[in-house]
Amino acid sequence: METVLVTGAGGYIGSNAAEYFVNAGYRVIGTIHRHVAERLTRLGIKTISIDLSDATNLPRLFEEKIDYVVHIAARASDVGRDEWFRADNYDAVKGLASVAMGHGVKRFVYLSTADVYGLYDFKGESEEERRMLSWLAKAGLDEFRHDTYR
Repeated sequence: METVLVTGAGGYIGSNAAEYFVNAGYRVIGTIHRHVAERLTRLGIKTISIDLSDATNLPRLFEEKIDYVVHIAARASDVGRDEWFRADNYDAVKGLASVAMGHGVKRFVYLSTADVYGLYDFKGESEEERRMLSWLAKAGLDEFRHDTYR
């Protein structure tokens, strides 16, 4: 039986993904951040409580053979420090993908978060323009942003 690692299995999307893979006949291991949902244990899903942003934790996820990784865990919030978002939504993804590749994972599926754009009142910009606006604001280049995108 092939094994799927679902990160963020304690959340809404992650728990539904984990259930889908169980029903499709896969063995599922789910990472959780805070507490285990009874739903996961009822489905026979092994859960691992882990901080994915700490790279030293990641190898323990692969102590058993993992065939597929579905990475759903992310920090999605209206508030928080930039370094928290970078640690959870960039560094953790990069670290997990690297460790997964080193353990011969067949496929790594990554579901991102809309928070990559930050909080912004959209006014019809394209996705590329929104990405640029978000990074310009974080870099403190609001003057350039104002002159370029009026």
